[in-house]
Amino acid sequence: MEKEKFGGVEPEIEKEINKEGWERETKELSEKLETEGKTEDLGTYIRLHKEIILPHSEVLDPELRKEIIEKKGHFILSPGVFKNYYGKERINKLHYIDKEGDITEIGIIVEDIMNLRKQLESYPKDKTVDSRRKIIIGELDKLGFVSDTSLEDEKKAMVQIINELWEKIFKVANEYKIKLEKEMAESALKEKKEEFDF
Repeated sequence: MEKEKFGGVEPEIEKEINKEGWERETKELSEKLETEGKTEDLGTYIRLHKEIILPHSEVLDPELRKEIIEKKGHFILSPGVFKNYYGKERINKLHYIDKEGDITEIGIIVEDIMNLRKQLESYPKDKTVDSRRKIIIGELDKLGFVSDTSLEDEKKAMVQIINELWEKIFKVANEYKIKLEKEMAESALKEKKEEFDF
């Protein structure tokens, strides 16, 4: 029985062409995101840029695991640092507990989020550091996040205030990061030894 052709191309070949086309398109979109990274709103920005720094499964302390699950959606937001030496753009680090109980980190650049940039433009230029955080926190609130950051308390203290829960989370996240780095180094060393063939 002769294979059915579509438009003069055998089905297997057509399937491979479509797969390659989809992979190429996905790669182009990823590259565009990496070079531009801009979005219309904060919700989309978070979905595209979030990075899990501590999976819930890696939290071994049962009390901390329970506390994290109870605080899904809670976040803290750093005051922000300059993106680079010459630029005016600032990055505010957002840490939050996602719906799975994972600890997530995102560097938010207000200029890359259209609706936040428009809001920032309405603030006086000398108020932009506080304004950025107020705008971001306001948008996060609309998305259902719960702030563990008090701008007023931080202004009085002149430092970012991190509550006890986040101190514990960051300690465990740092231990997890060290564990991953050690595993990667051991894996690279093992690969190097296996490659050595004399």
